[in-house]
Amino acid sequence: MQISTQNNIAILTQKSELLTDFLSQLQQQWPSLNSQHLVLVLLAKQDIAGAALSLIEELSAAHKELRKSFVLVTDALDYDTAPEHVEVVPTLQEALDVIEMEEIERDLGI
Repeated sequence: MQISTQNNIAILTQKSELLTDFLSQLQQQWPSLNSQHLVLVLLAKQDIAGAALSLIEELSAAHKELRKSFVLVTDALDYDTAPEHVEVVPTLQEALDVIEMEEIERDLGI
């Protein structure tokens, strides 16, 4: 896992590790990252299902309770197949745009 930061956004990029290993590392590091918005950039063309999808949904819900954005960058899911509470976009730029829009909504109390 590679972690980079941009303002108050942590960008976690899956390298060559399995998705389950990536998510396990995320779980371990989440307490130190939960004060930032999170963008998870996953490897292309991998299956995201079952326990991995449940864990992503759980982490997203926990992060949003802290009033922080949690966005998944992947081509494996789209808006129709993603869990209801997980923001899924195809590119990093769109993830940053989603975070900006959510920040505006939080500032407006929406």
